[in-house]
Amino acid sequence: MARRPSRESFDLSARLSTTALLIGVALLLAFAGSNARSASAQTAGVRVTAVTPSTISVSAGSTHTCALSSDGTVKCWGDNSALELGSDTKSLSLVPLQVAGVSNATQVSAGYGYTCALISDGTVECWGDNTYDQLGNGKKDSSSTPVRVSGITSAIQISTGEFHACAVISGGQVKCWGYGADGQLGNGAKESSSTPVTVSGITSATQVSVGEFHTCAVISGGQAKCWGSGSIGQLGNGAGKSSSTPVSVSGITSATQISAGGHHTCAVLSSGRVSCWGDNYEGELGDGTQNDSPTPVTAGGPVIATHAVQIATGDDFSCVLLSKGTIACWGDNRYGMLGNGSTESMDIPDPLQGIATVTQISSASSDSCALLADGSVKCWGDNTYGQLGNSKLGYQMKPVKVSGLAGARSVSAGFDSTCAALGGGKIKCWGNNFDGQLGDGKLISSPTPVAAKKVAKATQITIGDSFVCARVSSGRIKCWGRGLDGQLGNGVSNDRSVPVTVSKVANATQVASGDAFACAALATGAVKCWGFNRNGELGSGSPSKSEDKPRPAAVSGIKNATQVSTGSDSACARLASGQVECWGDGEDGELGNGKKKKSWKPVTVVGINNATQVSVGMDHACAVLSTGKIKCWGGGYDGQLGNGKGMPSLTPVTVSHVTNATAVSAADFYTCARLASGRIKCWGMGSSGQLGTGALADHEAPVTVRGLSGAKTIGAGSDFACARLRSRTVRCWGDNHDGELGNGETGYSTTPVSVSGLS
Repeated sequence: MARRPSRESFDLSARLSTTALLIGVALLLAFAGSNARSASAQTAGVRVTAVTPSTISVSAGSTHTCALSSDGTVKCWGDNSALELGSDTKSLSLVPLQVAGVSNATQVSAGYGYTCALISDGTVECWGDNTYDQLGNGKKDSSSTPVRVSGITSAIQISTGEFHACAVISGGQVKCWGYGADGQLGNGAKESSSTPVTVSGITSATQVSVGEFHTCAVISGGQAKCWGSGSIGQLGNGAGKSSSTPVSVSGITSATQISAGGHHTCAVLSSGRVSCWGDNYEGELGDGTQNDSPTPVTAGGPVIATHAVQIATGDDFSCVLLSKGTIACWGDNRYGMLGNGSTESMDIPDPLQGIATVTQISSASSDSCALLADGSVKCWGDNTYGQLGNSKLGYQMKPVKVSGLAGARSVSAGFDSTCAALGGGKIKCWGNNFDGQLGDGKLISSPTPVAAKKVAKATQITIGDSFVCARVSSGRIKCWGRGLDGQLGNGVSNDRSVPVTVSKVANATQVASGDAFACAALATGAVKCWGFNRNGELGSGSPSKSEDKPRPAAVSGIKNATQVSTGSDSACARLASGQVECWGDGEDGELGNGKKKKSWKPVTVVGINNATQVSVGMDHACAVLSTGKIKCWGGGYDGQLGNGKGMPSLTPVTVSHVTNATAVSAADFYTCARLASGRIKCWGMGSSGQLGTGALADHEAPVTVRGLSGAKTIGAGSDFACARLRSRTVRCWGDNHDGELGNGETGYSTTPVSVSGLS
């Protein structure tokens, strides 16, 4: 059976050493009088999304993490295959989700596939996996909603481990429940119990810590006692064997806090020193050797000295919080759980760089989290299940920060790059630059914004497949990037890494880019298009005029357009009458006229006469109506039509639960809309996080983008989206493999992240 972590909590206010008195005062203020909680490890310093400054403790479980807020609510993130997040979806979440039904918790402890919370009335509630009776309610069923642990009414502290949990009772007794085959329940038996049993011989415990298959407690006089599995010396009594009742740890008489890990244990002493015992194969005892020890050895040398405040142990590593608010870790580092920017294991403590003002730490199997004085949370280490809460997967080895930006006026998301128009009309772009679509004269991709050359006074920007077009204040259009199909509109079919002026357009009011073509609405009401034309994208009126055009040509029959939108290989125009006309490829019904075929000239969309805006995606289109509702048509198998059915439609259908939309943006197989409230809702394919919900899941009806308000504009790209906020900052979410989110990183983000360097 694979090793897992320990998770413990302790009453910090009662156990601060005299040498840590000053930081103790700060910790007490930060904790608002509550208990500090938990242990289990991860990578360095990823800021956890959506955990607010009111967070007062954090607990890292094996593959999930939970945080307690000052209002008594609990939020969890990471793996949910065993319902440990308190959600019945069984889908992992890369951002915190509030656990329903918990409103007055004073401590939370995350275990292996389950979670428990101490309630203010002294009861304990647990949820998640119950295969080994770890929910303690006398039943065998797992539960996504909290269930009350039987017979506990006066608990003061709790700890969860691999498959068992324990609580300190107000009188000093300890009660445990769950898996007990190694004697870890401490009642003299080696059998599991679905309800709490009393640990033998302990009447004055002040703190308990549950490890993988053993348990330890601090006794009021400073002694430490352990029970359960002890074959590698983790009980600390020198015997090197298991015990189903508590045994005294040799030589420990002044413990203030204890943490039971996978197969080792560590304790903070009143002197501020740290003692550890048990397994040391990865150097987790911190004494500079890799020799197991059945009795305590001193960890840390000069790094710890007498400065320890709290200890947290993971599977094969340990971390200590020091009196200056810093952290040092040692032991196994294969997933970056030491937070030092490498994966090299250490048998002596190594200071964690880039993180300070820490008030509490928690370690799990292979990741850790820290609570900072400002109420924020940072995590590091393994992130296979999203347990670091930073909207991404993949382990993190050192602290990272998300940078802000200011001054953006509009933003456009394309296939694998993004651009923003700034104050003063400058343009910055980021993401893939293979075809020169960033406009900086280079062919080097950039995960942060770079300035496009030779363009000024831009008022609007649009991105196609590897090319970009912008309207400038004079009414002219400039384009750059891929141009092999004539989509740059300058009369030639060549790529350009700096902007060129589109021919024969001097009075454009708006521009839109498709896959390999572009269109502009003119002040006269006409529409001109240029580029690829083999599906009728240019609206030339006849299949006989199907050649590509590197210079703009008028769309047949359009005389009173107020706006134009281009998709993959079709386009639509909103007319002054409120009607919508579309042309180009229609094999998925994206022309909205009830047919499944191409049209070389504009056809009228059925049943729409009050549109205020239209947007065309890969195989579907949508329109905002004057009523605030949205109607969509075309391909729908991924839910992009938003009517909850997941089926295509040759004519418009009404998007569910949207009544106050002001703008819509249709992308490849999903759609996003801005509401009058400034919120964003998205629907359709979500496999790259492009719906912004914190999960990788499709939705056939609209869902709200998490943590985003005050949006002024919305732009949906291939599988990512961006919004400009009232503050003129830009936030993006979804696929980020080419740096299209602009936050200096790659991967993907299921919730909005700030674009850096737009000022």
